[in-house]
Amino acid sequence: MNTIKIPQNFYITPSQFAKLVTANDQVRLELTAGGELVVMPPTGGEAGNFNFLLYKDLLLWNERSQLGVGFDASTIFALPNGAMRSPDFAWAQRQRWEALNQQ
Repeated sequence: MNTIKIPQNFYITPSQFAKLVTANDQVRLELTAGGELVVMPPTGGEAGNFNFLLYKDLLLWNERSQLGVGFDASTIFALPNGAMRSPDFAWAQRQRWEALNQQ
């Protein structure tokens, strides 16, 4: 088993974070707005099942409404504050998503 030890108050840049994520693709990593590296542990059975049910509900609703685009937990988002986060799942209004892709 591979582990990553992170010194207290260890900060990295978004560019360094991108390289670290590429080199450790089996580990779910996030970056806070302040440059702190966060290792996200896997969820347990109860949380995993709850997320699965939410995915299903969001998928069914979005297929009917066609209002947006959904993303799973492996998607990382670069936020305006500099953070790089990967939520359990995410949804974006289609119009906002298409505007982002055009930039």
